[in-house]
Amino acid sequence: MSYIGRLPIKIPEEVSVSIAGDQKTVVVKGPCGELSSKEISGITYKIGSEGSALNVLLEDKKYKRFWGLARTLVSNNIIGVSRQFILKLELVGVGYRVSVQEANPTVLELKLGYSHDILLDIPSDIKVECLGPDKARNQIVLSGKDKDLLSKFAFKIKSFRPPEPYKGKGIKFVDESIRRKEGKKK
Repeated sequence: MSYIGRLPIKIPEEVSVSIAGDQKTVVVKGPCGELSSKEISGITYKIGSEGSALNVLLEDKKYKRFWGLARTLVSNNIIGVSRQFILKLELVGVGYRVSVQEANPTVLELKLGYSHDILLDIPSDIKVECLGPDKARNQIVLSGKDKDLLSKFAFKIKSFRPPEPYKGKGIKFVDESIRRKEGKKK
C-alpha cells in the first residue's frame, strides 16, 4: 500500500490555501484562478504552523485507501492554480488538420479523413492553440488549471481517431510511442 498521503504538500508563495466546511474542503487561489476540492469521507486537512505546508489527516484507519487520492487531488489543484497543466496532441495522417473556428472561437474543428468535419465545443476553462504550418495545422496544445477536465477533453479529442498500429495514423500525445505491427507477408 502506498503511503504517499502522509507526505506534506508544499504551498508556493503565490498560492493561498484556506480550509472550509469543518476542515474537509480545501479552497486554493493562485495567479491562474481558484479551485476547490470535493469532500472525501474520512479525510481532513490541516495547514502547518508556518503556512508553507498542508497535511492530509485520517479520521479512522478504514479510510486509508483514500489518503493518497486526497493528497494528489489537492496537490494537482495547487499546481494548476500556480502554473497551468499543458497537454500536447499531434495529428498524424495525410490531410488531418485542426483549427479553432474564426466565426466561433469556442469551437474546435477537426478534419480527420471522414466525409464531414468534427465540431467540438471547447470548455470555458481550457485554452486551445493549433500549431503547425499555415494550412497544415497538425498540433493541438491544451492548457488549463483543472487536470481532470483537461485530460478528459484531450481523450475526447483522441477518441475520434485513435492511432492505429500499422501506419501510426491518428491522434496521439506528442510524447506517446505507438507500438507498431508488421504488415501482411506473402
